[in-house]
Amino acid sequence: CSSDLTTHKGALTLLGKPLVIRTLENLEKHGFTHVVMIVSKKDFDGSGLSGFIKEFNFKLKIDFVLQPDAQGMGNAVLCAKEKIKGSFGVVFPSSLDAGELMESLMKQAGTGGSLAVRYTQEPWLYGIVTLEGQRITSIV
Repeated sequence: CSSDLTTHKGALTLLGKPLVIRTLENLEKHGFTHVVMIVSKKDFDGSGLSGFIKEFNFKLKIDFVLQPDAQGMGNAVLCAKEKIKGSFGVVFPSSLDAGELMESLMKQAGTGGSLAVRYTQEPWLYGIVTLEGQRITSIV
């Protein structure tokens, strides 16, 4: 186990392959064609993740967008708004089943939106949704 705390968790390997590569392969396997990766300065412009991902042969179009300061997931999506066209999903680079999950969510959403949530004993750490059946009526 490496003690290098600057390594992105997506670069950690599972069975000899970085997690982010496994995630991208799963997206590609499920028919996705375009990925926008929002990264920090250390993973942008050919460094870190953006550098080693280019070593793999993907059919996916992969665009890298810089998030200058770590300001959360919502801000990351705003940084990428110029690259996002139409329907989109947000996944983490260590989401090994991202393609499967996104395919399922997009089928359920139809022309609307879909959001994956789960119960937790500590919702204040992650956010809170109010549900009426399977419909989200508020997000905090």
